[in-house]
Amino acid sequence: MAPSLWKLLLATVQLSSCRQCSATESCDEETTLLQSHVTKTSMGLAAADTHHLNFPHISSLTDPDKRKMALAQFEETATELASNRAAVTPIVVEVCNSTSELLRDTVMSAIVHEHDTDVASLAAAYAVFGSVEQQRLEYEQLILNAMDSVYGDGGLIEVHTECRIRESEQCAGCAECEDTCTEVITDCELAEVELRLRLNDVISRVDRDAYCDANGHIRPPSSETVITQAEHEVNRPAFNAYLAALAAFEECEVRKTIVCESCEVPETTGTSLLAVSQRLGSTPVVPGGEVPDAGNNPVCRNHTDIRVECNTIQQQLQAAACESRHLASNYLSLYEAAFLAAVRRYNQVSSHVRILEADRKVEWDTLERVICLLMTLTNPDDGAASSVETQNLIAGCRNDDVDTSHLDIVYLPTPDMGDLPTLPPNPCEDEFADEHYAGLPQCAGIADYQERIDHGILSTCMCFADAPEERHYGFPWELGPFLLFNAGFELNSASGFQVTGAGDVWTAVVDGAQYTGRISPFVAVSLEGLNDAFGLSGSDSVAQVAWVYGDPQGTTDLILHGEDYPETMQHRFVRTGGYVYRNAQGFVVALKEMSPSSDSLGQTAQLTIYFGDPGVITEAMAISACPQMAPITLGRLLDAGAEEYCWEFSNAIPLCDHGCFLYKTVTHGYLAFPVIEGPAIDRPEHYAATDQQAALEHSMHTGHLAATVPE
Repeated sequence: MAPSLWKLLLATVQLSSCRQCSATESCDEETTLLQSHVTKTSMGLAAADTHHLNFPHISSLTDPDKRKMALAQFEETATELASNRAAVTPIVVEVCNSTSELLRDTVMSAIVHEHDTDVASLAAAYAVFGSVEQQRLEYEQLILNAMDSVYGDGGLIEVHTECRIRESEQCAGCAECEDTCTEVITDCELAEVELRLRLNDVISRVDRDAYCDANGHIRPPSSETVITQAEHEVNRPAFNAYLAALAAFEECEVRKTIVCESCEVPETTGTSLLAVSQRLGSTPVVPGGEVPDAGNNPVCRNHTDIRVECNTIQQQLQAAACESRHLASNYLSLYEAAFLAAVRRYNQVSSHVRILEADRKVEWDTLERVICLLMTLTNPDDGAASSVETQNLIAGCRNDDVDTSHLDIVYLPTPDMGDLPTLPPNPCEDEFADEHYAGLPQCAGIADYQERIDHGILSTCMCFADAPEERHYGFPWELGPFLLFNAGFELNSASGFQVTGAGDVWTAVVDGAQYTGRISPFVAVSLEGLNDAFGLSGSDSVAQVAWVYGDPQGTTDLILHGEDYPETMQHRFVRTGGYVYRNAQGFVVALKEMSPSSDSLGQTAQLTIYFGDPGVITEAMAISACPQMAPITLGRLLDAGAEEYCWEFSNAIPLCDHGCFLYKTVTHGYLAFPVIEGPAIDRPEHYAATDQQAALEHSMHTGHLAATVPE
């Protein structure tokens, strides 16, 4: 048997042996023993024929971190075996069939399990949005309940308004009562003056020399004085006038007592209007010595009581409004924090799953080609290595398309943040007063009443329910992440894409139409892993990168064609631009369109670009780095306030170690978003015995983590 077939047999034994290992045994240790045994058996074989035929251990093929390199090694060895078919025997056919079967059962099965696990992990990360949305609905109801007691029908605002209206009426009634009392007091004072005048007239009419003694009695100058009937008759009109004045005075005093006591206020809150009348020097004279009952509800006492009631309601209103604002602020903070955490986690998971998905497709493609090469050895018709038939078989294994659609993963777009009720105003601020206190009647709007009567809105208020800390989401506070896709052009071709001039101009042909635009200066690449992501190696390795600015004509064509526009990757590229990569010799080796989502016309993303927090730069710095900025080509950035942009990678901006996108914005001036390395996902080294990540059951039996961060 040929030396290469001994190696193939060894690989098959290794794979079969490892498949049968128990949980407590080491497949690699058993493989080492088998390696020693087969080496002793093949002592007579030429080492020169076997040293380059290396098959990887099964542990390398089932380890996602090592599989890519192991498969590349496997493909190389399988190609050499397929090219040397001189010693095909029944045992070779059996070995090849067994090896192919084992690769499908073990390695491909592991890939499918890893795929299922990542699908489940992605679904679990996205499912968090459902939980967060449920929280939002609960928070919304709690906020609405708290606000309804204040702002709803029959709430404290309505109750307070109605109370202040009644207070205004009582205030006006009190002031009017005071005015009436004052008028009555004045009338009684005039009646008393009139009474005194009439009394003097009576005295004067009886005897001009008469006098009043200490008891107020009229005395003639002597006891012998005689007053005739005629003289009494002459004095009758004066007495009648006196009696009428006395009756008017007594009536006024009674009326004063009734009116003024009906206005009485508690002495703790004001001065009795009866006391006011007493200070004016008149004591009410009431027949029988009794003061008429003014009622149990004096007007001003009623106003005092309702003012206390309204002030109490206002304080309750302020407390409830403050509490509703506090609740709304807290729930809004909780919801925003939960939502943004879900966004970060989902973006983190989806970005890494995209990379792993692409890796699995490459690995599956390689496995299918390895199996295809192995199966060429099972062809019963032997042939020379140089035969056309053999070469065609090998070429078919290498060039035929491999279907990897079963490894496709759907990436749902990040949902928009939901809304919560608008944060109610602070009840101690002018906004609240202007909305809910303005226009309330105060003492019927009469200025004189308002100056005299204690009334109206309390000025004391305390509420420390601050607005939640502002949380920002999206541009201009965040940018990306963006996915890179193959733009789909023939490179370095006049019928495709090419760089012209001094390397600062590009041209491209799409459906017979030619587009052109400018290119930023080429600089040395700084991000690692670009060649692996783009599938490049050797002389095609990337050395320089630049940004291709879109051609505005592409947008014009889109508008002109409307719904009939034939959207392709090429059409999108000429509108929005992308990255162009050159090798060390200056030839374009990669052209990548950038998209904010996985919706890129059925294409698979090759790389995810992450951006750090924006840095505020001066206009002078922006102009120095980008003398000529370009119009915004992404509608969502334009809607968010971006006006112009450019790609900067000349170290003119200190934070742009891997390049920056600079934006001129409407609200934030000039911002620089630096490209950064992708974030790592914190995952356990092995899955737990229970399904902690909502993965399918069989994905827990692979024994290896399906999605790890590449070293």
